[in-house]
Amino acid sequence: MKGSLVIEYSDTCKRISFQFEEPLSRYKDIDYKLWITLPRGRDIDVTQIKLSLNKYLLRILNGKTYASNFPDRVAILAQAYSQDIDIFDSCEEIQIKNKEDENIDQLLSNSTHKVIINDGTHPLTLSEVEKLEKEYQGKENVYFYVEDNNKPLSLEEYRATAELIGEVADTIKSYGLSPLEAAIYAYDYARDRIYVSEDSSQDSEESRDLYKSLFGDRIVCVGYARIFSAILKQLGIKSSLYSIRSDDGGHAIAIARITDEKYGIDGIYYFDPTRDRKQDITDDHFFGYRSFATTRGAALAYGHYKDETLQDLNLDTYKAVVERVQLQNAHFTSSSKYYKSICNMSKFLDGESIYEGDRDYTTGPSDLIKNTSDMLDRVELFYSLLEQELDPRVKMAAIARVRKIKYYENSSKYPYSYKVLKNISSNSQPYLSEYCYPKRMANEMLAEHREEYTKDRVGIDLIKVLKKVKTQKEK
Repeated sequence: MKGSLVIEYSDTCKRISFQFEEPLSRYKDIDYKLWITLPRGRDIDVTQIKLSLNKYLLRILNGKTYASNFPDRVAILAQAYSQDIDIFDSCEEIQIKNKEDENIDQLLSNSTHKVIINDGTHPLTLSEVEKLEKEYQGKENVYFYVEDNNKPLSLEEYRATAELIGEVADTIKSYGLSPLEAAIYAYDYARDRIYVSEDSSQDSEESRDLYKSLFGDRIVCVGYARIFSAILKQLGIKSSLYSIRSDDGGHAIAIARITDEKYGIDGIYYFDPTRDRKQDITDDHFFGYRSFATTRGAALAYGHYKDETLQDLNLDTYKAVVERVQLQNAHFTSSSKYYKSICNMSKFLDGESIYEGDRDYTTGPSDLIKNTSDMLDRVELFYSLLEQELDPRVKMAAIARVRKIKYYENSSKYPYSYKVLKNISSNSQPYLSEYCYPKRMANEMLAEHREEYTKDRVGIDLIKVLKKVKTQKEK
């Protein structure tokens, strides 16, 4: 018999209280759930808690009214006591909620089970990892909720994730790439995996959480989008996962605001690394960027998707909702799906996640926007940024710049020549475009720089030969 324990601190609780429950049907791996509420400021004393818990359990076990109202719970308790099972110690997962300065060392020292510190979502930074490592030094059984992960991570997993995403971001920074070029580099990194979903017996997060997608052997659309978005956020580029849906089910892509002075762009673009992902043992996927930095319309048209995040994107309807909210000086909830879309626009502009699958996402419209004074301005800004289609010449110029760098890193995996770039151009045209001849425009730009690409490739090959000769001489 095993259970799950939640210890929650409360500002209104005056004395310790308990709640024993049978698990919900979806929790098939536990037999019971135990809730313990402690007054704010009380350090955890395991011995005292267990004594008080035993009194509570015996009281409900022997209560006739309780047995009549909750026969399943009483049956679980009766079995535990008949087999001399300790209800507290048999909780294999312990979650601590709303902890502030309270001391929980005794619990961490006595327990060999997973202890989850549920104190919010921690950012994916090494500085945050180091702070927690110092606070929980030597505690290997402690776990935390971390950005882009729905399942809690150990400190070791947290560090590994932060280090890997940080290394990719640092590599991008070292090349001095512009934001658009950086997005291309991140896109290549994220999509360089073959799609493998989890088995029916596995947790769905095996292929969706950032840590599992990076270090595991499973990855689906959410995983691709998480990796891509996490790198962009590490670079200071506003990005979020984004929900769309077709008749076959839901799909996760990414959305990002790319402001790039080098290429004269400032827009919100859509990215679907799953569609451009690695398909087999070859590297042929690097010859196409069809779903990179497209418009919303193109992203939805590829699979006849419906937009679950911004709904119908009707500016007039949004304006009407904003007007009613401001007239009432309160939150307008009767058109909640449109209000939710407006909230998503505002949250994204503030650099927050707008993905419904994220652990802290609030689906209700209650408190997502506290100040409505600039709602309309933000909606109009978001709407205008969505209308900025990427010029096909700009797109190919940025791809060419990144491909030259990647060719230097690995010439066999990322071939680089005028012919290669023309091939990429042919395979990178969006499904929909307001440009009359996007392919021709891109190819004309490539032709103008044909000699430059050849010269660059020859120069890189020469550098590699000279480095190889130098290395051999040093040996």
